[in-house]
Amino acid sequence: MTYRDPGEQDRTPTRRVPSPAPTPDLFTPAADADDHRDGATFEPEQDGARLAEQHQRVAAVMRGGLWRTLAEIAERTGYPEASVSARLRDFRKPRFGGYLVERRSLGGGLFAYRIDPTTRGTVTAPRKEFRP
Repeated sequence: MTYRDPGEQDRTPTRRVPSPAPTPDLFTPAADADDHRDGATFEPEQDGARLAEQHQRVAAVMRGGLWRTLAEIAERTGYPEASVSARLRDFRKPRFGGYLVERRSLGGGLFAYRIDPTTRGTVTAPRKEFRP
């Protein structure tokens, strides 16, 4: 084992490795995200800021990639389960990131959801459900 005096400069050649590009906050909607909301009852002046706030709160809860039920997300955000469910659907839409929102059954009609931020842009078309 070789010991080096702490005051001695290390002369081992080093290779500079470029730093990775900063990762944007993957759950932050585009600045014009409210312009992309739609629906027969959507009123931008009345609903825009409220839905953007819901998006941010749901994103904050889901950011860790943990499995959570609608009730757990609703409790943490203060929004009703129906609103939470709608925001989770938004994350699947390409205009809101196109994330893969995973769903697993916990039994008895209860489901848990999670979003992996590395899946941004992977969902490019609406999910097609099998209907017998």
